Amino acid sequence: MNKKLLVACCFILGIVIYGIFQVQSPGSWDLDSLTRIDIKLPDGEQRMIVEEDSLEQVKSILEEAEWDNQEEASIEGEQIRVTLFLLLDKNMPERLVAYDIWFGETGAILRDIEKEEYGHLTKDLTLNLRNILVNKSKPGI
Repeated sequence: MNKKLLVACCFILGIVIYGIFQVQSPGSWDLDSLTRIDIKLPDGEQRMIVEEDSLEQVKSILEEAEWDNQEEASIEGEQIRVTLFLLLDKNMPERLVAYDIWFGETGAILRDIEKEEYGHLTKDLTLNLRNILVNKSKPGI
């Protein structure tokens, strides 16, 4: 009896440890499953991106972000909210991941709203991302 209890406890402990190490780090969402992006511009206009080419471009830019756990003391610049739609399992609803993005003169600051973590983009990546979000998106719902 004690041996079965010990085996059961070890099994449960193993599952808990596995789950702890599976927690994703900042910016580590599986962007390969990106199916759509909803955008809320500073003036309140809603837009969306569904074209694969544009989704791929945004994905490659977001993968270049440098993430850290430091909260930005002074966030300035134009703010856009984007919601990524990730299809992680075809039998489940899409996972929604929201980011606030502040566009400044020296680059952009990304905030993963759920994880409360911040990422930074270089000036060149910032210009490319802003161009895609504003100019390659279509009016949304």
